[in-house]
Amino acid sequence: MAWATHPRGINLAIAANVFVYAGTIILYLINILFAQRIVRATHPSIGWSRSLTSAVILIMALIVVTLVMVITVTIQSIFTLSIHTHHIDRSIQLYGSTFNVVIAFLPFLVTIISLVIPRRSKHDHFGSGSSSAKMLILLSSSGLITLGAGFRAGTSWSPPTPLTSPPPWYLSKACFYIFNFTVEILVIYSYLILRVDKRFIIRNGAKGPGSYSFNGATIEDAGDSDNVESSSKTEREKTPEDSDGLRRLMSTGENL
Repeated sequence: MAWATHPRGINLAIAANVFVYAGTIILYLINILFAQRIVRATHPSIGWSRSLTSAVILIMALIVVTLVMVITVTIQSIFTLSIHTHHIDRSIQLYGSTFNVVIAFLPFLVTIISLVIPRRSKHDHFGSGSSSAKMLILLSSSGLITLGAGFRAGTSWSPPTPLTSPPPWYLSKACFYIFNFTVEILVIYSYLILRVDKRFIIRNGAKGPGSYSFNGATIEDAGDSDNVESSSKTEREKTPEDSDGLRRLMSTGENL
């Protein structure tokens, strides 16, 4: 909005481009974590393996490194006149846009694979709601994010348009706002309405197969059982003096 108000502001243009690129990174990380929890719930032996855990950490590190690289070359390409530097910057930008498409599609692919592979162990339930609802939420959000990332990558790989020619349809304002902001708003509001904070929550200290659930119960069930156990323990801990005092009080009331 600030860049639209001041279109000649170079610093505002740089900040706007950086925020447009970096805004979806948070959604990439969230979907990867959700996909990891689904794999750990459906296939605990695979999801909790050291290789998959290391792969998730490596992917997140690559996301951060790629973000820093793209932001750096974007700023550099604006302030430099070197043709060689511009060529290097464009190559890194193309890598970043292509990498984002792969990362955006990865949770979708992982969820499909976890559905296709037959389960060999009991489902480790976590959060509220059914497992099919969780998978459907992740598939739809990953599909929308992949659509936006794919559009940005396609426009990046397309040849530059001469200034004397009319801009193509994919460079219009409508496409810019639909594939950059509308897609993200739909995903964010769907997460808010569907309460993914409750659906994808896991127990504190969960580590290893079967640690998402509590003796086959959900987090809410575990909390209720703890309350029942604590109340039963309180009843058992009543001292004999309390019982004697209660009997004396009852006998006094009968005499009255």
